[in-house]
Amino acid sequence: MRERSRINDLRVRKTRKALQDAILELAKEYNFDEITINQICDRAHIRRVTFYRHYKGKSDFIANVVQDLVDACTEFNSVHIHESPKIYYDYVINDVLNFMLENERLIRGIFYSKYAKVATEQIYTKFIDIVRREVLRNKMCTEEKLEEKKFVIYFVCGGIMHLVYGWLDGTITIPKEEYAKEINYLMLSIWKLELT
Repeated sequence: MRERSRINDLRVRKTRKALQDAILELAKEYNFDEITINQICDRAHIRRVTFYRHYKGKSDFIANVVQDLVDACTEFNSVHIHESPKIYYDYVINDVLNFMLENERLIRGIFYSKYAKVATEQIYTKFIDIVRREVLRNKMCTEEKLEEKKFVIYFVCGGIMHLVYGWLDGTITIPKEEYAKEINYLMLSIWKLELT
């Protein structure tokens, strides 16, 4: 029975990976909102009924794709988790910005589509989790103090998300390295001032 479960899990992962790769490829060719579930399934060589075994619809699928991409980035940087917050944040921020530059059409497509809210919520939630974990891991404050100051975290994460949008749409026109440095400085300075 255990072997059967492992095989099914492998099939699920392969199916989800094929669907994710398909949407990433299609986003390079088409307007994001115009991509259909049929196109995704055709590109992934998966039947539509299989798609619906895994996802409730396109919105659920997009949320999962965004979550997987964010998880992959943070998992990749987990090797740096035992370093100082500044170093860890440097790695995460630079990797996220590099990913955004390398996949600019996809990112713009998602953030300027009807799925922007779904994507933003996934990223925002993950961002808050990372910040909370790092604040607690580095003993910058207690769990109780962190709960009292949760609105500071929400405010900072929301502000940084706004800056990311500004960088994407061109209203913020500074080089990636300088942008990453500013975001890191903002995060670290606010934690030191507000969470102690």
